[in-house]
Amino acid sequence: MLTISRSFTEFSDTIEALHDEVEKSCVLFARPKSSRAPQLHLLEEWALDHPEKFRRKLRVYLPIFEHLVNTILVHPVFHNSSNNPQLPVPVQLTIFLNSAGHYGNAATTEDIVEWAGVSTGTVYNCHQRVMITLLQHHNAVMHFDPLYEDDQIERERAKTWVRVRSEHGYGSLKGHFQSLHELRIQIQTQ
Repeated sequence: MLTISRSFTEFSDTIEALHDEVEKSCVLFARPKSSRAPQLHLLEEWALDHPEKFRRKLRVYLPIFEHLVNTILVHPVFHNSSNNPQLPVPVQLTIFLNSAGHYGNAATTEDIVEWAGVSTGTVYNCHQRVMITLLQHHNAVMHFDPLYEDDQIERERAKTWVRVRSEHGYGSLKGHFQSLHELRIQIQTQ
């Protein structure tokens, strides 16, 4: 009887020690690290051989990207005296533009982390640094001049894009409703 009682006490102590260990670590199950397949290295190839892929990923043309890098490169936010160096400015801008140019499922921090092969904190820091510099350089890097021919062309292109999408939207609704007023009534009653 004494052996059973001592075995039970040892077992109970072991369970209690394990319970304490779990409470300290706050983790019930260790999660395996997610696999990362960084794709940043592909941008250099795309910039040279497939500029349409480069633009699709970052939503800017290569000359604009290069101009942005040269504009923000000297900003003090990208320089520190830490033993942990920052990512190069073009990489930080790339991470920011990839995030800013996507929406929905492709814009989550986890997706950017996997795409760039960096940590969540690094993505956050890149966003913060690039936004600080872009906001301070706003008038130099972001503009719309109605007298500038390229801006007029871009404005007309945007208007055409909206017009075509609107017409397709109206066209798809045309067979279902007699008028847009009827559509509004249908939506309000649902």
